[in-house]
Amino acid sequence: MTNNYLKFISSLSANYYKWFGKIWWYSLLHEKNTTKSNTIHVLLKNLKPKKVSIFKIILNGIRKYFVFVGRYFIFKFKSKKYNYRCKNLFVSYNGDFFNCLYDMSDSEVIIIPQKFDWKEVFKRDNLAVDQFISFIDLITVPFESLFYFTLFILKYFNMKSIFNILGKVYLKRDDAWDIFKEEVWKSFAGEVLIEGLFFQKIFYGIFLKFTNVEKVIYVYEGQAWEKALCIAFKDKKKVGVLCTIPSKNMTQFWYDKDEKKLMPLADALCTISDINNILKHGSMASIDYFNLGSTRHGYLKNMVRKSKSDRVVVALGYNDEQNKELLEWVYNSDYKNVYVREHPSRRLIQDYFPYYFPYDFEPNLDCKILIVASDSMITFEAFAMNIKIVIPELKSFANLNSIPYQFVVNSGNMEYKETRMIELKDYFTFRQSEEMIKILEDI
Repeated sequence: MTNNYLKFISSLSANYYKWFGKIWWYSLLHEKNTTKSNTIHVLLKNLKPKKVSIFKIILNGIRKYFVFVGRYFIFKFKSKKYNYRCKNLFVSYNGDFFNCLYDMSDSEVIIIPQKFDWKEVFKRDNLAVDQFISFIDLITVPFESLFYFTLFILKYFNMKSIFNILGKVYLKRDDAWDIFKEEVWKSFAGEVLIEGLFFQKIFYGIFLKFTNVEKVIYVYEGQAWEKALCIAFKDKKKVGVLCTIPSKNMTQFWYDKDEKKLMPLADALCTISDINNILKHGSMASIDYFNLGSTRHGYLKNMVRKSKSDRVVVALGYNDEQNKELLEWVYNSDYKNVYVREHPSRRLIQDYFPYYFPYDFEPNLDCKILIVASDSMITFEAFAMNIKIVIPELKSFANLNSIPYQFVVNSGNMEYKETRMIELKDYFTFRQSEEMIKILEDI
């Protein structure tokens, strides 16, 4: 089904990218992001699509515009004294994505703030993308959004018809329009449209400012802003760096080969381990591939479980609905001494009443059993520490985890201890920072 889903989106791209232009590549339809949409779960679980509130989507689009207005005025006061004549430019999130690479010579770093860490980013020495929003952008984006909304309305009934026809061919569903209706409206009348327009202007502004840049290195996650970056820096060397191991069902990472001929691409994609192992599920948005090594998981080499805790830790994901269903499953199970661990990108602690458990605030994973339902890399950490991994079958959410089935089966098995690290090396290449920087310089 996942491959058919990719072909379905590829066919839509062939039909609509000329009509919508660059905005199509920023759409949630093209992005297929499993953290922003439940489409892959609806398809894999054969679920009925939920009803869509168009009024709410439009209101959220207006709200997103004023979020960018606020970010413009906040980051306007952040210092801009940086090396604009650098040859290498990193674009990343706040965190440890590229920390081991920042010693690369003649380079500068630009951070993309998230709603939970913008204060932290403001205090950092690095630039933030929001510093490249101009006052003119605040004026032009509303008019441009109305223009694309008009294009969408003109194509509305055509799109509805095409979606249903292609849905029968590729997805074997008669309700394709209902499945994708929310994504369509968000992409051409809501927050996704607004965000795409702003990122298009932001990266073009960065391009105009960094006139000497020869190479742009960015976190590869298949997000819309990455396409805006690739379009703005189309004549420069663009290097995406993969910081995770995506599963087949993490659709934001994968593209049909025919669609790749149409869309903006990176010139090179750096993986965290053997290229053939990473690309066994399909093709990514790049022309060439290199095994750079893991920029974030070097700690796995020396992972040792020091305590004998009998705790059970539930690792929550990015999706609140999935978290509630996971906690309901745990609540109705026989597990005792249960603690909940928040997702690092969801720092607002929430109580999923009535499925409440105490929160795990330990800096390192410390438990006997790890229960997880999202696509978290914490499963590899648990495997390295010989912690038993449990991935429950949820009624509304498919399994997006990339950890191999045999790892889950053998996790927590002390007799399997000797071969754990050998098998992990099939999924992670561990290199020193200097070696990884040298690979990047030679690309």
